[in-house]
Amino acid sequence: MGFFRRTETRSDDNDRTRRLLDAGDTAFETEDSDFAEVVMEGLWSDVTTDPYPAAGHNYPRRD
Repeated sequence: MGFFRRTETRSDDNDRTRRLLDAGDTAFETEDSDFAEVVMEGLWSDVTTDPYPAAGHNYPRRD
C-alpha cells in the first residue's frame, strides 16, 4: 500500500478484504450468534461484479 498515492489499487483492495476476513474470523471465534452468521455470510459471499470496479468507477480515493 503506497502512502502517497491518492487512489488505491486492486492489490490495496485485496489486502483490505483479506484483513477484514481475518478480523471477522478472530472476532467470531466463539460460538456463532445469528448476527455473526449473517455478517460472515456477507463477508464470504462469492458474488462479484465483472468487471470490478464497475465501468465509470474506480477504487476509493484516499482523503
